[in-house]
Amino acid sequence: MEIQVKANRMGPKTELKRYATDASVHLDALRGIAAVWVLLGHSRGLYIKTGLSEILAGSLEGSVAPVSSTPEPMAISHLRFGQLLAGRVSVSHIAVIVFFVLSGYLVGGSVLRTMRKGSFSWKKYLFQRLTRLWIVLLPALLLGAAFDACGLYLLHSQLDIYRAGPYVAPVIAGRFTFGAFFGSAFFLQGIVTPTFGTNGPLWSLSYEFWFYIFFPLLVTVLLISKRARVRVPAGLLLLALVAMSGWKIGAYFLIWLLGAGIALLPLRLPSRLRGISTGAAGLLLLFTIYLELRSPINPFLSDFILGAVFSLFLWTVLHAQEISVHPLYRASAQTLSHMSYTLYLVHYPMLVLISALLMPVWGLWPLSPQSVLKLLPILVIVFAASWLVYYCFERNTDRIRNWLTRPAEGRA
Repeated sequence: MEIQVKANRMGPKTELKRYATDASVHLDALRGIAAVWVLLGHSRGLYIKTGLSEILAGSLEGSVAPVSSTPEPMAISHLRFGQLLAGRVSVSHIAVIVFFVLSGYLVGGSVLRTMRKGSFSWKKYLFQRLTRLWIVLLPALLLGAAFDACGLYLLHSQLDIYRAGPYVAPVIAGRFTFGAFFGSAFFLQGIVTPTFGTNGPLWSLSYEFWFYIFFPLLVTVLLISKRARVRVPAGLLLLALVAMSGWKIGAYFLIWLLGAGIALLPLRLPSRLRGISTGAAGLLLLFTIYLELRSPINPFLSDFILGAVFSLFLWTVLHAQEISVHPLYRASAQTLSHMSYTLYLVHYPMLVLISALLMPVWGLWPLSPQSVLKLLPILVIVFAASWLVYYCFERNTDRIRNWLTRPAEGRA
C-alpha cells in the first residue's frame, strides 16, 4: 500500500510518495508467487504427465489421482474424521497452505487489532469480508458456468476432457447444477454441496470463509474482559459451526491460526541477524517442501508442519522494515498480489475448456521442451483473461463498497 504525504520545501507544497516497507512488498510477492504456483500446478496436471512430486520421487511417469463417480464430500459425510487422513500432496496444495497462513496473519491480525481497541463490529467485519469475496466470486462462478456450458454442450467430441478426462468426466454431472452453484456462492462447497462445475480449486474458499467466522468467535471466548453472557453464546456458536463445517475444516483452522499467532509475536531479531535468519528459514522451508513432495506422510500432519515452518519464515520476513526494494520488484509484487484472488477463482475452468479445444482426444503430453513450449501460450492466455476479470471486478472493490454504503438516493 502506498501512503501519500506532503512536505514543504522552501516554497510550494510538494507531494511525496512514501512506499510500504520491504516486508509488506515481500508479503505481496509471496501471495503472488503462491497464486502463480497454483496456476502452474493445475496446468501441469491437466496437460503434462510428469509433475515435480514424481520427479523428486525418481519417476518420470505422472500419476492420475482416481476420482470417485459420486461427488464427495456430500451432506453428513463431511463429518468423517478419516477425511483428515485422505488426500494427495501436490504443488498447488502446498501453495494453498501458504495462503492459509498468510490469510491468518493478515485477516486474523486485523481482527486482533480492532478487538484490542474495542472497535470490532460484526456488521462492518462481515461487510468487508463478504464484499471482498463476492465481488469477484459471483462473476467468476457465472464465467465458469459459461465455460463449462461451452465445453459440455457446444463441443461434441466423446473423448475430450469433459467426457473422458479422469479429473472432470466422472464428477461433472453431479457438480454442474444449480445446487452446486448456490452452495459455492454461499461457501458451502465440500460441506453440503460439491464445488461448482469444473472449478475444483474452489474447495479451499469454503475453508477460508469459515475461518473468517471462527476466529472472531474464538477471540471473543478467550477475552477475559468479555462477560460470561457474551462468551458462552460465542463459544456454543463456535462449536456448532465447527461441527457443521466438519472435522477437516476445523483441523485446518489450526494452520490458519499459526498465521494469526505470528501477528501476536514481537519482532525481536537484532538487525545483524535478520538476513541470515531469513535465509536459514527460507532454506528450511524449501527442504520441508521437498520432503513433503518426495516422501509424503499423513497429509494433515505434513500440512501442519509446512504451515509451522512457513510461519517461522514469515516472522523473519516481517523484520524487513526498510524501504529499499527496487521499484520494478515492488510493482510486480503488488500487481500479482492484487490479482491473486481473481486468478485463483477463474483459472481452472479456462484451462479445462482450452484442453477440450486443443485435445478432442484427451491425453497428457509427455514431459519435454516441446510440451512446455505448447503450454506457455495457454498460460499467457489464462493469465491475461484473469487480469481482465480482475480489472473489471476486484480492482473496483473499494468503489463498489463505497457505492453500497451510500444512501439510496446517492446511488440513483
